[in-house]
Amino acid sequence: GRESEVARDLEGQVRTFQQRVDVLEKQAEDDLSEINRLQAKIATLKQANEQAQKDLDTAVAVADRLEAQNSQYCERIATLEDAGAPQPAYAEATEALSDLQQRVLESQGRLAAA
Repeated sequence: GRESEVARDLEGQVRTFQQRVDVLEKQAEDDLSEINRLQAKIATLKQANEQAQKDLDTAVAVADRLEAQNSQYCERIATLEDAGAPQPAYAEATEALSDLQQRVLESQGRLAAA
């Protein structure tokens, strides 16, 4: 009578406790997979960020190089003007300069977009 009632009560408590343990285990598994998902996402973002930084560094280097070339052309044109250079050489240098300035502007545009 009394003993079997106590035994049934204990069995019920054990079952309830086991159900709670199962719920907590399932929750822990879900949390772990969410953590793994977030870590993978962080790794992907970090990689993308590193690539963007490399691209930006490259763009800056290109812009610097174009700027240096631009200065050289400006000096060359000034020299040609001073020397009263024949028209074809002057026109050629002026054209090269305007092409270069266009490339600098495009490069700066890409930099601004980065």
